[in-house]
Amino acid sequence: MGRFPRDSSRARGTRTRAARRVRRFWLVAITVGPVVFLLAALLKPADPRLYEGSTDRPLGYVLEWFRLKSPPCEAEVEGLRYYFDDAWMDTMYLRFEAPERCVREFLVQFGRSGEGFDWERKRREPLTGSSWWKAREFGWLADPAKEYVLAGGDTSRRTHFEVALDPGGPRVLVYLHGYRA
Repeated sequence: MGRFPRDSSRARGTRTRAARRVRRFWLVAITVGPVVFLLAALLKPADPRLYEGSTDRPLGYVLEWFRLKSPPCEAEVEGLRYYFDDAWMDTMYLRFEAPERCVREFLVQFGRSGEGFDWERKRREPLTGSSWWKAREFGWLADPAKEYVLAGGDTSRRTHFEVALDPGGPRVLVYLHGYRA
């Protein structure tokens, strides 16, 4: 090899062995990398508590996003299911059953005062309002013979909730709908 590129003993247009290796590495990385990434994303186990069509986010992330804390007695909570849609006004739905004292502790976090809901009333068929449109897809049917407690509040200026409670029985059934505006 000479001092100047023209004086090189290597034929013009040929690559060194090292350059060929680098090129091969990048070709493999560019073709195999996205496939590996896609497979990893597809094989990741989704939370079985998620409703179909939900954005795949862990419950902890969803609760934090809405400035909520999980039910304080998680060991006693049954039937917990949730839905989160970050594309449509950051909408969430949450359903669970728990003893009354556990539900009371969970509900204290709502309301601007931090002492409970901003409003509360009793009515029949609480899941028929326009804000509960997605609840029907989940099979959340209200019994027209029962009276439910319906309450609403905020956990921040932009985060609003409605909660329907079915207090009939040893465990309270909680239906929660929240959105961020």
